[in-house]
Amino acid sequence: MSRAPLVFTILSIVVSAGCLSPTTSPGDAPTETPDGTSGLGPAEIPWGMSDCRFAIAFVPAPKEKLQVLLPEGFAPTFPPAVAAQLPPDPRWDGVVGIELFACANGIGMDGSALGETQYGSIWTFVEPPPALKDPTVELHFFKWDMLVSDEDLRTALQGMGVAAHAGSAVFMDAPAGDGAGPLTGVLTLDDTHEYGFHGVVGKPEDFKATFVEFSSATSGLVKYRAAVEAKVALSGTGYVELDPDGVPMQVLGTDRPQAYFLSGSGLAFTNATISW
Repeated sequence: MSRAPLVFTILSIVVSAGCLSPTTSPGDAPTETPDGTSGLGPAEIPWGMSDCRFAIAFVPAPKEKLQVLLPEGFAPTFPPAVAAQLPPDPRWDGVVGIELFACANGIGMDGSALGETQYGSIWTFVEPPPALKDPTVELHFFKWDMLVSDEDLRTALQGMGVAAHAGSAVFMDAPAGDGAGPLTGVLTLDDTHEYGFHGVVGKPEDFKATFVEFSSATSGLVKYRAAVEAKVALSGTGYVELDPDGVPMQVLGTDRPQAYFLSGSGLAFTNATISW
C-alpha cells in the first residue's frame, strides 16, 4: 500500500470543514444571556495558522466509553476507509485523537496578523445528527478540549462555555525539513494538564484537505472551517502520556496507551472561519 493515499485519507479526516451562516459581524459586542452570564451573539469570525509543525496521535478506544461523553445526537464512529489504511490493531473500535500545532503565524478575530500561535485539541470521529451533517465533507469530529493561545479568541470561546484553555504546544524533538526521525512533544492545557508524544515519523509528503469540527458551548455548538496544506508523514507505533484528569484517561483507563502518529511541517490553515 502506498503512503500517499494513506496520508491524504487520514488528513481529510483529521483536518475538518464546515460553516454556519453569519448573522453578526466579528465586532459585535457581547450580549447578555438568559442566565445573566456574558456571551457572544451568533457570528462568523476569521481563523487561521501558518508555518506550523504539528503532530496528531490516534489512540484506539471503545465506542461505548466515548458515547457517554458526546452531546445528544452525536455517535462515535471509526470510518471503514480509515480503518482499512491504519495498521491492524484488535483494539480499533472508536478513536481518541490528541493533536498539537506550533505555528509561526496566526490570524486574530478581527483578521489581523498574529505572531507565534499554538493550538491543540482532544477529539474523536463522530456521526453528527442529520441536521448538522455536512454532505460536502467526508468525515466529522467532536473535540472536548482545546489549546487556544490567542487570548482574545480564548476569552470569547470561554464566554460561550467552550473548553478553551491557555497552555502550550512544544516539540522537543522533531525531524527537520523532509527528514525522518524521532518525534517528542508536549501539549499543555492551563499549565497543569500535560499530554506527552513519543514516536517516530517517516519522510513527509505534500497534502491538501478540508475539515469540519464541533465543540460544545453553553447554548449549542461551535463549528470550525478551513482548508489546509502541509507536508505530512505517518509514523509507526509510539505512545502518549495522558493527563490523569482528562477525557482520554476517562476513556482509556491507562496513562501510556499505544498510539499511531501523523506528523509534519509547513502546515497552513487558510480560508478558515469559526462560527456559532
